[in-house]
Amino acid sequence: YIIKDEYHIGYGKDRWNDMVTALNPNLVLGFSATPYDDKGVKFPDHQYIDGPSIKQLTHDGHLAPMRTYICKYAQSIDLSEVGKNSVDYSATDLEVINTSNYNQAVVASWLDLPRQHEKMKTIVFVASIEHAEAMAAAFRSNDISCMAVHSKQNPYDRDTYMHMFDDGVIEVLVGVSSLHTGYDAPDIECVINARPTKRRGLFTQMTGRGLRPHPSLAYAIHLDCAKATETHGFYDDEFVPFDTDEAAKSYRKEYGELKHPEVDYYLGDFNDHTIPATST
Repeated sequence: YIIKDEYHIGYGKDRWNDMVTALNPNLVLGFSATPYDDKGVKFPDHQYIDGPSIKQLTHDGHLAPMRTYICKYAQSIDLSEVGKNSVDYSATDLEVINTSNYNQAVVASWLDLPRQHEKMKTIVFVASIEHAEAMAAAFRSNDISCMAVHSKQNPYDRDTYMHMFDDGVIEVLVGVSSLHTGYDAPDIECVINARPTKRRGLFTQMTGRGLRPHPSLAYAIHLDCAKATETHGFYDDEFVPFDTDEAAKSYRKEYGELKHPEVDYYLGDFNDHTIPATST
């Protein structure tokens, strides 16, 4: 038997296919909070066993409650000129949001949030390595202990920063892709989404970093700075994967890329950190 966690990672790739072929198991059992591909389509030739929903797991105490705060300024960010591959925005073109005004607005929004403790352990997801370094610098310029972690760093330095975050020495950790899935720090109080994405699975994995229950936290916070709620709905909205690529294409053709209409509500009494049109 093969039992694989985070089943969506590597599915369909040569390494995974070669492993299954070599071991020739009687059964492959996969676990995932996002058991579908980047288009939201079910894996073919699989029997699906539905687990409890995020709402049910939260009600039963297995996941932490989460409050969403939507930044008004983020709703006005124009992504119409950002290129797309088949499933998501181009990482290179997303550099359009890596501006000093945007990064400082994210920090200001974070400072506006209600706090359960003097320090608010926070993880920030951004669009690129360059964005990660710039965002970390924006936090540090406001006297907040913050470091970025990414693939271009010395592995020793990256491990050191993550240990410092785990130990509470660093209050805010900025990541690009390595922290999306599987990273477990139950006392994370806030997840900041500063990386627009059209992938429901990626959105779910990012917000999931704040859903580990912890006795010191009454709830976690999702700070939406990237139109995530407009695009995907709330983190615990039910998502039913499509059966086929054709069904996914048909849905998007009829309803557009967005699952929800334009967001016209904002949770929390939130300051509007205006970003000038000439931001650099």
